[in-house]
Amino acid sequence: MLNDIRDYIKSDGNVKENNGITLSVVLNTEGITRKVIVTIAAISEDGIKSLTSTAGINKTYSSGTKEILETCEITENGIYIFTVENEKGQKSSRGILIDNILDGIIKMVPDKTIITKDNVQLTITWPEGSEKGTKEIKVGNNAWQSASSNTSVIEVTENCVVRARLSNSSEEVVQGSITISNIDKNHPIVTASPGIEEIKNGDSINLNRYFTVNQNGIAPIEKIAYTDTSNGNKEITNVNTLSAGTHVIKCTAIKTTGLSASATKTIVVEKGVYANLYKINDIEYHLIFNSTGNIAQGYTQEQLVCGSEDISNGRAYTAPWKEYLGDIKRVIIEEEISPKSTELYFQGLSSINTIENLENLKTDNVTSMYRMFYECSSLTSLDLQHFNTSNVENMHGMFSCCEKLQTVNISSFDTSRVINMELCFNLVKA
Repeated sequence: MLNDIRDYIKSDGNVKENNGITLSVVLNTEGITRKVIVTIAAISEDGIKSLTSTAGINKTYSSGTKEILETCEITENGIYIFTVENEKGQKSSRGILIDNILDGIIKMVPDKTIITKDNVQLTITWPEGSEKGTKEIKVGNNAWQSASSNTSVIEVTENCVVRARLSNSSEEVVQGSITISNIDKNHPIVTASPGIEEIKNGDSINLNRYFTVNQNGIAPIEKIAYTDTSNGNKEITNVNTLSAGTHVIKCTAIKTTGLSASATKTIVVEKGVYANLYKINDIEYHLIFNSTGNIAQGYTQEQLVCGSEDISNGRAYTAPWKEYLGDIKRVIIEEEISPKSTELYFQGLSSINTIENLENLKTDNVTSMYRMFYECSSLTSLDLQHFNTSNVENMHGMFSCCEKLQTVNISSFDTSRVINMELCFNLVKA
């Protein structure tokens, strides 16, 4: 029987058997397809009694039927036998081999599913039997491109939809698609606020205030780092760690893809002026000026009574140590300070007879010396020859009520801009 079937396979047209039955079995397509429509035609002058098939057909006909025309739908590959029997009991059979029905899908697998800055390699596996059809791939808006092998590998360089289709001569039999959305080749965008920022030494400002970071794509920002390029690229987060001077701060944003971008901001840290009060014993206190507010050399945290905010703009009378004016026996300017105003700096320090390291007080930028030494009633002499007063406009009551002051060296004073000198030496005997 098997040999007979092989004789039937792939034959077409009409075959007239010796038994007087002409049987034709024709496929609608030999190209790839999801289903095959088979047309069965038979003629017998002796009348057709029945049509049976391994494809599931089982039909009988009324007496005297000499011609039949039937169709059936086949959705699985295989060998199928069609048999026609006439009214004399004679049979004629035809066999067909169907091997062009696709059973499967187009598989599309990317090599990366997480966000990446690299191309995505996409492997397309075509279903078995696809070699009988036309395979095509379309990447994004590009034209369809032919594929030949059973496995196609393509490089996807940007986010898009990749389509694949398998067609016969008249229709698209199977298709597949995948959306590639995990490619991000964009660097982040980092911008710095315009201009040069001037701050005081010790100011507490987070550096993110000066920079704007945009991830610019789908990959999130993994890290933002701030480095002081003026100090060996030391990583910082707040300006309060910056020393006095000019600093170029770099903000670097890094995405999860590893792509990064930077911007720089120039920050000028001006020296501040701070005065801390230390208790030496129950009746003696020392007032130490410096540019940081840190514990002065030779003193301890335990001795610290109180400290001031930055008084580089003057108005020192608001400092908490003003409550101890009569108990302050010693004033030291520990390091160079450069205030813009020395208003009321030493006012009311009635128990001091000298100000140590006064030469560390740089007055180049000072505009007001209002009551600077007012009521320093124990001072006997002041050497101010190092003072630069070229920008000073107000010397009102500067030495007023310094009753014991005998000598004042103001040989370097430039009073060309001074507007107010009222009571400058009021009650001074010098």
